Amino acid sequence: MFNIKYIFSNSVVLFCIFFLSGCDEDYISSLSNDRPIISLELLDQIDDVYFGESIDDLEVILSVRNVPAISLLAFTVEVESNFLYPDSIAEPQFDENNLFYNINPSPNIRSILNPVNNTLNPRFEINIGFENSNDEDLLNFDSDQVDYTIGDGEIARLFLSGLNGSTIFNVSIDEVISYEGDDINFNNWIIQTPITVGASVPELSFSNIVYDFEESTLEVDLNVKNLPKITESEIIIDYDSEVLSFIDDVLIEGEIIASGFDVALNSIDGSSLLFSFKYSDGNLGKYIEGEGNLTKLRFYLASDFLVDMFQNSYSSPFEFGLTFNSAIFDVCGDCGLDVISSEYFFYDTFIWDSFIEDMQFGCTNPLSDNYNSNANIDNNLCQ
Repeated sequence: MFNIKYIFSNSVVLFCIFFLSGCDEDYISSLSNDRPIISLELLDQIDDVYFGESIDDLEVILSVRNVPAISLLAFTVEVESNFLYPDSIAEPQFDENNLFYNINPSPNIRSILNPVNNTLNPRFEINIGFENSNDEDLLNFDSDQVDYTIGDGEIARLFLSGLNGSTIFNVSIDEVISYEGDDINFNNWIIQTPITVGASVPELSFSNIVYDFEESTLEVDLNVKNLPKITESEIIIDYDSEVLSFIDDVLIEGEIIASGFDVALNSIDGSSLLFSFKYSDGNLGKYIEGEGNLTKLRFYLASDFLVDMFQNSYSSPFEFGLTFNSAIFDVCGDCGLDVISSEYFFYDTFIWDSFIEDMQFGCTNPLSDNYNSNANIDNNLCQ
């Protein structure tokens, strides 16, 4: 009598031996539990490049790790930036760093590499693989003849041009074809993006907003963030002259203003102020950068505005406008035509953002009956 269990178990063993013997050794070794990882690497260092300075052919490498046996990869790399744009794209050189070099030292590669430079959706489109894997219908796809690769390596080299400024890269996987010619489920692949490169945009803002009920004054601190290294600058502060009038007090310098700088705060007209700073004589070589408080501003509140607020427990919102008018880095002095970029740079503040600070008086206590969720200045009239 036949031992069905014995025959079945031996059949399974024979099938496994047959299957494994018919598969490539590298393919078998690629069947691991390590999750594939997609990453971008900035090849060029731009830490010493000024914000807004021109950049040509900034190189970024798209790479993978722990890739199983595949014959084709397709990606989209989106570029979010007002400064850098896709310029060109190239396959990596055929050396030990190229993913497609891992198994076959002279692979037959077909690639479709498109840098798409438009204002709506700038991106890099990457479709790269072995010649007989890119188009199943047109190339009479035969899974038994598919070349493949495994492991780690570069996919493509991306080049961007423009200006040094904050740029965000996002990678998405469009398609992966396996060793056997089937689509691979890549939902569990690790994509190490977004990544950000380039200098951050300088920002202006207010903090420590104080309303003095008895003196009818409004006091604010003017702050800066992401300031590149500069030796002199002008900042324009626009305000609503129907609500506020500037108090020309003794100027208070913020902590970011280093010693050795001359600072001024002057009224341009009835609704604008000009805050400026520059290194003083004998302090050539000093500069400031980073973030911190620049100065303190004080304003009287208009009587009509106060009367309306007290009578109606409500006042109309108003706003400030904050704009960099100019910014210069100059540690050279009177170098004239002999000046070098490491000593002098005139920033194009036209590409720097302007900022709006909204102000709204009202009750800021959420437990009060007349709580105003839009208010950022308490009017001392909570009920």
